[in-house]
Amino acid sequence: MNQKVLPLVDGNDLPALGVSAFTLKSKESTQNLITDCLNLGIRHFELSQLFNNCHLIVEAINKSNIPRNEIFITYKIWTKDKDARALIQNIIEELKLIKLSYVDLMIIHAPIDIKNRFDQWQAIEYLKDIQLTKSIGVSYYNEVQLQDLVKNCNYQPTVIMVRIILYHPSLFLHTYFIIIYSFF
Repeated sequence: MNQKVLPLVDGNDLPALGVSAFTLKSKESTQNLITDCLNLGIRHFELSQLFNNCHLIVEAINKSNIPRNEIFITYKIWTKDKDARALIQNIIEELKLIKLSYVDLMIIHAPIDIKNRFDQWQAIEYLKDIQLTKSIGVSYYNEVQLQDLVKNCNYQPTVIMVRIILYHPSLFLHTYFIIIYSFF
């Protein structure tokens, strides 16, 4: 399958088609789904700390023997109650645990920790600097939250994951050349 890609402002490409993080009842059903997707040619997978199944998805990908550079992994991180140091340590430990040396895109799952959000973004920027992620983004930020972040960051978010709401378009996002990113 020849997948269409979307160019990001940092020079990386985002595959247009991907499989979202999910919660299935068993290891076998999770790994079978990933294997089926790989057999269909899908190469973009979203992992989420919140769903606690990253290891199962990565294990299924590794069993496929498809080279890592042909797989695009989006990693959504859960930032609740973590300062920058704790967040960095948590992500480094989890990436080691699930046997990933890097991810292609790291996204803050939601703006739930308002007190630490700028420190957390700096932590994500640091993880980009040390090459644990190639691109960085956010999820479910509103216009004001995104404006505040862009004013106070070294690296602009390359994507924003949104909920699709028909009568509430997120037109402000085009101002920043940020890819609007959503899974169904």
